[in-house]
Amino acid sequence: MTEPEWLAATDPVLIYSHVHSTAPDRKLRLFAAGCCRLFWTTLPLTAARMAIESNEAFADGLITDEQRGQTQVQVGILADMFSTDTRQRRPRDRVQRQHQYAARLSLVQLAMGPARLIRTELVSQLSTDPLLMEIGPALLRCIFGNPFRPVVFDPSWLTETAVTLATGIYADRAFDRLPILADALEEAGCDHPDVLTHCRQPGPHARGCWVVDGVLA
Repeated sequence: MTEPEWLAATDPVLIYSHVHSTAPDRKLRLFAAGCCRLFWTTLPLTAARMAIESNEAFADGLITDEQRGQTQVQVGILADMFSTDTRQRRPRDRVQRQHQYAARLSLVQLAMGPARLIRTELVSQLSTDPLLMEIGPALLRCIFGNPFRPVVFDPSWLTETAVTLATGIYADRAFDRLPILADALEEAGCDHPDVLTHCRQPGPHARGCWVVDGVLA
């Protein structure tokens, strides 16, 4: 893959295939969690939402593998239940909805699994779920930036204001504040177009965003 292809690609599998083998486990987990959060409103079950949150916490080293184990088991049971239910005789539209729901629960379960499985198995989700096929490329570029031209954050940009803003954005998932972060970075002397443009574009954004990570080192 070339840099122009990376910037313009609309196939999430193509983009993911370029980074998945070398990406840090944390980035992979946060990308998987970001994919899951695209379905947040259609995953009302507490266990599924808790699983996504615990996966993010695990990615950042805030909880142990054992601590997230309970939600992982619960999501596995839910995924199996819905998968089984779709094989029963039901109206077609209901079967389709349940099949999609089961697939998304399986995505949550995958995101909770070993990083080696995320590297290899997430491709199937990216190539089959319509929403991931549509939004996946932008989400990948949000988390991984431009691997052909990585940005080195000048320490002079990392003012107390910028770091405080980035910390709040990350903790609260308040990505609507990214344009404010862009202003703070610009005031500190940052004139890098990739940094400022990324902060000011509508998204999608997720934890693991390359600009927020760069500010927080």
